[in-house]
Amino acid sequence: GQHVIILGESENRNKKSSVMSKGLVSLVGNEEYLQGVREDSWRIKKEIQDLRSQLDQDVKELGYYDENEKLRVQLDLKMKEVQCLSKQNKEIQAKNYCVMKQNEELKAKNDALAKRNEELQAKNDGLVKQNVELQTNNDRTSMRYGKLQDKNDRLTFQHKDMQANNNDLAKQNKEVQAKNDVLWKHNEKLQAKNDDLANLIEISDDEAVEHDIDLLVSEVEYHDVELDIRICDMVPTTRKSRNSSKNHMIKQNEELQAKNEDLINRINELESKNDVMKKQAEEIGSLQDEVTALVTTIDELMAKNRTLAETKEALKEKYDALKDEVAAYAAELERTQKKNEDLSGYLVKKKRVSNIFQNILTPLQGSHAPPLYYAYPRMQAPTQGEAPQGKHHLSQCTSIRSNLLLNRWYHRIRPHALGHQLLVWTSTGLLNFRGSAHISNNLELQIVDNVNYGMYGNER
Repeated sequence: GQHVIILGESENRNKKSSVMSKGLVSLVGNEEYLQGVREDSWRIKKEIQDLRSQLDQDVKELGYYDENEKLRVQLDLKMKEVQCLSKQNKEIQAKNYCVMKQNEELKAKNDALAKRNEELQAKNDGLVKQNVELQTNNDRTSMRYGKLQDKNDRLTFQHKDMQANNNDLAKQNKEVQAKNDVLWKHNEKLQAKNDDLANLIEISDDEAVEHDIDLLVSEVEYHDVELDIRICDMVPTTRKSRNSSKNHMIKQNEELQAKNEDLINRINELESKNDVMKKQAEEIGSLQDEVTALVTTIDELMAKNRTLAETKEALKEKYDALKDEVAAYAAELERTQKKNEDLSGYLVKKKRVSNIFQNILTPLQGSHAPPLYYAYPRMQAPTQGEAPQGKHHLSQCTSIRSNLLLNRWYHRIRPHALGHQLLVWTSTGLLNFRGSAHISNNLELQIVDNVNYGMYGNER
């Protein structure tokens, strides 16, 4: 546009010079006229020099524009890459936060499991100690049980022997009692016969006594041969021999009575011993029941101990698995942190490159050049070097804040096959956008009445 304005002013000056040359022919000799011509020539020469310098500057700026366009494309790619990296960094940070949170939860669970493991270990130690005490008591009880069992075996053997002896003695006692009963009967019979003989001896003479004795002896022989023999042996020839035989029978009866009493006393002693042995057998049976209960208790404690050992082993396996999982999470966290550090370094590098591009583009902007906010209809593309047609200032867009209204502007238009390409100078550098495509977080387009409007906001 400046080129068009400058070229129009130069054409007007050329027309003035042609008119002045005609006046020069008609006014030859006029010194003032010559002085004016010299001044006009000097002014035209100066304008030509200014136009040449301006043309050189424009050519130079056009070269800068081509280079800046290339740099702008590279900068756009770098900015997109930085945005992608920023997005990846946010995702990685979110994932890292989740992993750290999960790691803290696992650490809390691990601490709880470790505390529970210590409690179970303390309980297990107490049970082991109690098991050792019970094992010691069981050993002592087993030793005592063995001694009692040996004593019980000996007592049982003695009881069997005494029972056999008691049975033999009872049998002998029965036999002796039967013999005693028989002897008592014989004694009673003999006593009766003795009384009869004594009465006969007192009454009759010797011949009658001998006759009666023979009758009695024959009668006794009918009942018992032994009594006949004894009676025959005891038949006195005199009264003195009969009295001695009577005394001998009484003495023998007393001896049998004493033996019978001894047998009764021995039987009572054996019965009392048998009662004592029965009582001891009952005590041994109760001790056997106690030992059986102790063995059952020990078996239950051993089963509990085995269960606790299995539980301890399972807890140890779970603790090892959790430890491995925590180590894996720690390794993953370390890799994530390393990746974050790499991304941070990459972002620093990208920022450094962006600063380099900004330092390169800053001299091209100029401190006096304000940001440009113009857009053009798609179907009204002005050619290069012509004044822009159908331009729309941002003041026509109601969504733009009032502080963005501008009085000064600077722009360049280049034709594009699909639409207009607008070059915008801003504080962030040289940005290029086309159509309604989103370029960056600081610059976007809105469609209003089929017209593209550029919009700039520092807070976006």
